Amino acid sequence: MIPRAQRLDKPPTEGRRLNPLIVIPECLGFSGRFSRNEYFVAVTLMSLVNVALFLIMAFAISAIHSLLPDIKPSTIMLLLLLAEVLAAVPTLPFTIGATVRRLHDLGRSGSQTLLVFVPIVGQILAFELLFKPAPEHGQRRPPRSRIFDSDA
Repeated sequence: MIPRAQRLDKPPTEGRRLNPLIVIPECLGFSGRFSRNEYFVAVTLMSLVNVALFLIMAFAISAIHSLLPDIKPSTIMLLLLLAEVLAAVPTLPFTIGATVRRLHDLGRSGSQTLLVFVPIVGQILAFELLFKPAPEHGQRRPPRSRIFDSDA
């Protein structure tokens, strides 16, 4: 009979790393790496927390509006916008940490996280982080393009 450790196709810690209770606290550190799956777990969970916080705040605003019907619709919209910003604040450090770790996994600088705040570019970067595979274990950085080779 083959020992259990040899039957596994992946390291025994890999399944544990997809546990949100392990991944989320690691988001607060900016050193280390996140695989695509770990990044997906972290970002998805932070998005769900963000949506839940916004819905709680929106429900509170609608309750206030039902108690005080004299409030203008523009004021309600401004309060909802403020609620969305406030809902994003608690999840922002976790999301930034996960993005920095995923960039490290791709062999790139964590300072590229600032690109997330640029409209359109941020969405493209988020998709790249979700779908681009990490370089092989022996490589520190992804292979350079032939365009930048000096001997070409």
